[in-house]
Amino acid sequence: VSVLRADGSPFYVRHVGSQVAGAHTWTWRGKDAAGTVVKSGTYTLRLDTAATVSTELLLGQVSHALPIDKVNPTLTKRSSTYSTVYPVNDDYRDKTALSVTVSEPTRSLRTTVYNSSGKAVWSSTVADAPAGPVSATFKGRTASGDRLPSGTYTYAFRANDYAGNLTTSSRATTVR
Repeated sequence: VSVLRADGSPFYVRHVGSQVAGAHTWTWRGKDAAGTVVKSGTYTLRLDTAATVSTELLLGQVSHALPIDKVNPTLTKRSSTYSTVYPVNDDYRDKTALSVTVSEPTRSLRTTVYNSSGKAVWSSTVADAPAGPVSATFKGRTASGDRLPSGTYTYAFRANDYAGNLTTSSRATTVR
């Protein structure tokens, strides 16, 4: 088993010895032969096989691109449509869009609103959020629909990309 750099040169080689036919598992921990964690980029995982059947030597090779992403998604341009929300269902600032721009596609983007004690009182998650602007609509109510008391609330975003890298924004303020 070999892991190759983008130029095709191997930097990690592991001989796994003779194996019987069938499925096998091997784990590479993202480190080179010296034990140093590799940089973000695309590597190639290559498996070379050889077997002698009767008097013939049979050779096989399979490879697969292996992207390594160690970069956290970036959250910018955080905003809300209104800084004050009046959730009385009269169509006057009953809700606000809490928005953020995400640098890359994410597995999930969670928006959480906190009360002045720091307790989460509402959240919304967008699965498979695209890169670019993403928003969630906060209506000044809990997830179960109860109206929140007047006060100062903060909100934050948490993005988890497809490689598992996680970023949480700092909190911004909205008033209910």
